[in-house]
Amino acid sequence: VSTQSTGSSGINAEYGGIVPLLIYMFVDVHSKSDDTKFYISIGMTAAALFILGAIKSMASYMSWWKSGLSIMILGCIAAGTAYGMSALVEHAVASRNSTTFCNNGSRIPD
Repeated sequence: VSTQSTGSSGINAEYGGIVPLLIYMFVDVHSKSDDTKFYISIGMTAAALFILGAIKSMASYMSWWKSGLSIMILGCIAAGTAYGMSALVEHAVASRNSTTFCNNGSRIPD
């Protein structure tokens, strides 16, 4: 892997990671509910992934809409997986922290 390719991937990931956060950075905190901002963020991210895929088609033999759809679907699967994994870890940590112990270190039964 070339240094140029690695640098390009890093820059793309850095700027691509900003897209889902834009709604939170530029919209008044009290103007929309958290759920609404979350869904807008998902839509903005999907649109950005589609555009990136369409641009990628210039360097491939795939049509622009097929390339855009492919990148959007793969990116959404990756984002959904990351979100799901973080929710599982959060749940595991929260349930571990909620366990009650006696002074001697033994667990109190529920």
